[in-house]
This record gives sequence, C-alpha cells and structure tokens, in this order.
Amino acid sequence: MASSKTRYRDQESSLRPFAVKLLAAGLLMAALPWVLARISGVPGGGLWRALGNMGWLLAVLAGLIYLVGGSPGRRAGPAPAGDRHSTRPSGASQLSTQPPASRFSPSSRLAGADSESGEIGVPPSVWSTTVFRVIEWRRFEEVLEAYFAQAGFVTSAKSYGPDGGVDIWLYSRHEPGVPVGLVHGKHWHGKKVASAQIRDFMKVLATHQLRRGLFATASMFTPDGADYARNHHVQPLDPKALVELIEQRTPDEKKALLGLALQGEYWRPTCWKCQVKLVERDDADDAKPYWGCTNHPVCRTTMGMRRSMARSM
Repeated sequence: MASSKTRYRDQESSLRPFAVKLLAAGLLMAALPWVLARISGVPGGGLWRALGNMGWLLAVLAGLIYLVGGSPGRRAGPAPAGDRHSTRPSGASQLSTQPPASRFSPSSRLAGADSESGEIGVPPSVWSTTVFRVIEWRRFEEVLEAYFAQAGFVTSAKSYGPDGGVDIWLYSRHEPGVPVGLVHGKHWHGKKVASAQIRDFMKVLATHQLRRGLFATASMFTPDGADYARNHHVQPLDPKALVELIEQRTPDEKKALLGLALQGEYWRPTCWKCQVKLVERDDADDAKPYWGCTNHPVCRTTMGMRRSMARSM
C-alpha cells in the first residue's frame, strides 16, 4: 500500500483547490449585503450584516488554508512531451557521471524494484537487462537518446508518451539537416513487439526515404516480429541487444549512461502531460494501487501499476 507520507502529501496538495473555492464563496457572501443595498437603496439589516461578517471570516480562513496547504512535492520538471533536440558531442563529457549509488534514496521502498520478480534492493551496479526492467518509460527514452549522442550523432527526439513510444532522429554532424537514421523506442513490459509494429515503423521510414531503422524495446520481440524486422532492414533491439551495444562504449561512457539511467526516482513513472513524477494512489473501490499525477484534479493522468511493484508497497 502507499506510504502514510505519500498519502499526507496527496492530502496537502488537494487543500489549495478547496481553499480557492472557499475564498470565492466567502467573498461572495461578504459582497452580497453591499450589492443588495446598492440595488434597493436600503442599508442591510442585522441578518445581512451577519452574513457579510461570516463571508469575511470564511475568506480569512480560506487564506490560512491556502498558505499551509501547499504541496511540498515536485512542481517543476523537464520540458513538456514533444520535440527534444540534442547537439551533445560524442563521449560522456555532457552526461552525468555521478555513481548511481550516491543518488539512491534508501527510504524509498520501491527503489531497485525488479519489475519481474518484485524484489526490492539497491540499484544495479553494472549494465544488465535488469536496468531496462526497472527504469520507467521516460528514463528509457533518455538513455536511448544519450547512447546515440555518444555514438556521434546529432539527435532530435519526439516522445508520444508511454504507449506511443519515442522517435529519435539521427543526423550526421556534417549534415545536421539530413536524417541518416531513425530509432523507434517502446517501453513495453509484458507485451512483445510483433510484425505489425515493425510494418508501421517501416511506413515512417519509407515516408522519409530512410532505408534503415532501429526498433528498441524494454520488452521482447515475437519470433516473427524479429525475423520480419531483420528481413526488411530494421535492426531489432531488445534489452539484451541494447546491453551488448552499451558494453562496446568506453568505461566512462558506460558509467555515464548507467548514472543517467539510475539517477533519482528512476523507477517512478513520469506524467506524459505534465512531465512530473506520478505518485501512488489507491482505488476507492477495490484499494488497488495505481499511479496518479501530482497535479490532480487539473491533470487526470493515471497509469496502472505493475503487480510486482504493487506487492512491494
């Protein structure tokens, strides 16, 4: 279940909208006697005066609730989902090289959660397929883009959210306006990439007259999906293949990519609309945990929680 600390933060974040409504009601009550007096030309009696005084009292109370009811959680994040353009030089100089263990918060009960086994532990210390099992969808996209930037490409990425995936356009540094390749990434868990997804990707390649593309996933390919990709000049990249590529980078570059993958709350999914971390919530009917946006009710984005993570809460 969600921690009491998280529940408390959720309650605090919901107080400000209530305070605004209370303030509006109080000001309306306070102004009503004055409006009636202007319309009728007769000063309001004791009842109206009492109503006005109650309105001012409510307005003051609303102000106090607003001041103490602010959410202490994160309010800012990366740029909204959409185009991201990178001109980082190849190599790890522009990437974080801080060891992932120093960014690990032991107080987080989900840190290091293996999405398949549900085991809780410290973050992985070396590159393995486990890294791709535990990182959330936005972090998966960032790692992909950082890898191809290290490989010497100028990258431009467009994210479509956790289900739509990401397109990472690859450009030569000598001809930055001409794409030389396209990477499509899907952060799926428990759902394999089949030939249908490869065919859709090939349509995009054909539209832009690109003969080769790469399709990366945090899940797996079906046998026919992998064969179809290879037979049509699309390189399938599952977690094992991605790790093999990363292992070909220099030690500093591998360390930088691992630091990027595991920094902060790498396991907590990101809201695709607001670009802030989601928080744990419980369904009111069946008490099943799920992910919800911290900007609720303005943003009603929700995501299902993997069962292994739900068991660890």
